Amino acid sequence: NQLVAMQASDRLFLHVALYDKAMRRVYSSAPFADRPSLQEAVAEVVADGRSRGIHQVRLAPRLTEAEQAWQVPLLMPVSGADGQVRGAILLVLDLGYFLQLYQHVDLGHTGALQVLRADGEVVAEARQAGLLVQDGVYRDVSSFDRTGQVQGSVNGDFMSTGRDTLSSFYHAPDAPFYVVTSRETQDILADYHATRRRFLITMTVLSAFIVLATWWVAYGIRRQGRYALALVSSNQQNQALIT
Repeated sequence: NQLVAMQASDRLFLHVALYDKAMRRVYSSAPFADRPSLQEAVAEVVADGRSRGIHQVRLAPRLTEAEQAWQVPLLMPVSGADGQVRGAILLVLDLGYFLQLYQHVDLGHTGALQVLRADGEVVAEARQAGLLVQDGVYRDVSSFDRTGQVQGSVNGDFMSTGRDTLSSFYHAPDAPFYVVTSRETQDILADYHATRRRFLITMTVLSAFIVLATWWVAYGIRRQGRYALALVSSNQQNQALIT
C-alpha cells in the first residue's frame, strides 16, 4: 500500500518493484520481465547490503528498447526493523519528467543539462533543441570530485569542445548520478557584452551631445561678446562725432 501511494503521489517514477533477499519479485506496479542482468544487479545490491553494509542507490542495467530509452532503473537495498537487509527495491525513473523539472533553466545556444553516472557516462542530455539519449559518451567528473562538495561550479572544457565552459553540478549524497548544467563562458557573457556595447553607444551619443551643446553655448557667448564689443565701438564713434 505504501509503494502504491508513493508512486501515485510522485510522477517521477514510472513503476516500482520489490524483491526479497532470495531475489524473487514480491511486488510490481507494472508487468515486466526480469532480465538476467537485472537479477544479477539485485543480487549484488542485496549481497553488498548484507555483507558490507552498503546502502547506496545504484543504477540498474539500462533498458535497450527504443521506447524505454527514457526509463532509468534505480536499485537500493531494503532493511527490516532490525537493520538487516531483507531485499531490494527497483524504482524506474521517468527521465523525461525529471528533466522537465529543470525547464526553467536558461540553457542558451551552447548550454546543456546532463544526467551522468558517477563514472561520468552520459545517461541523457537536454539542449535547447530537445532531449537526447546518448550511449558510450563520457565526461570528466574528476573536477567535481576534487571540490569535495555535493554541489558547486567549475570552469574548464567539460563538453570537450575546445572552449571554456562553466559547469554547475549537483551530486546528492549516496546518489549514483550527477545533474550537471553546462554553458560556454562566451555564451554566458554574451548578454553582458551586449549590454556593455549598448551602454558604451549610449554614453558615446550622450557625450557627443554634451560636447555639441557645450560648443553651441560657448559659440553663443562669444557671438554675444562680439556684438557687445561692436556696440561699444559704435557708441564711441558716435560720441566722437558729436564732440
